[in-house]
Amino acid sequence: MQSIAEGDVDVYVSNVTWTFSRDMELGLTPAAVLYHDGQGFMSHRGTVSGELTAFADATVCVSRATTTIANLEDFIRLHGLGWKALAFESSEGRNDAFFARRCDLLTTDRLALASMRATAVDDPENFVLHDEVISKEPLVAYVRVEDMVWGNFVRWAVQATILAEEKGVTRANHESFLASPDPVIRRLLGVDPLSGNAAIGLANDWSRNIIAGAGNYGEIFERYLSHESPLGLDRGANALWRDGGLMFSPPLR
Repeated sequence: MQSIAEGDVDVYVSNVTWTFSRDMELGLTPAAVLYHDGQGFMSHRGTVSGELTAFADATVCVSRATTTIANLEDFIRLHGLGWKALAFESSEGRNDAFFARRCDLLTTDRLALASMRATAVDDPENFVLHDEVISKEPLVAYVRVEDMVWGNFVRWAVQATILAEEKGVTRANHESFLASPDPVIRRLLGVDPLSGNAAIGLANDWSRNIIAGAGNYGEIFERYLSHESPLGLDRGANALWRDGGLMFSPPLR
């Protein structure tokens, strides 16, 4: 994250969790939550029988100097487990050790585990992604505190895709909504002016261009994370609020 903290890049998007220390120590601020994740575990099939907490003695591959190892240590203490953490400086070293069976378990964010299982091995069916989730990991786009006008736009670029899904506006059908009487859709698509655009020099159709290029949040999720991708992830906490998830857009007005 040094690149964003030092101003070499304008926005940092990765599997990075929004935390208190990153806000306070690095001078960063989360522009938007992109994905609600949680830390989980993966094992070689046949290694674990039943719940993980019944697996009294295990070696766990984990990354050093991250919130991941702190979460693991908390989980071990909480459940009185005899687990041993085998920590690595790099994710590559951690993963190589797991695939070489130096560890019984691998722990990191579930999104990263699912991606690894889908793309890094020839036999994904031989790896088990466990149901246990031991932390909340809101993955965010970070900007520098000094760039809050830019950060506000990054936030609303994401929120526009969520609002588009709420309203049923997609990459394919957005033009058919240009005549909609719904004032929210008219502001979203730039048909009617939106207060705030002129203040930072935005064209009225900025969000329409995002939807036309990338689609709404649900489309993006399907394409890169769910059924149209090798990962096949369910929406879970990333479903819209009306579907029991956490995703919703503040008022666009």
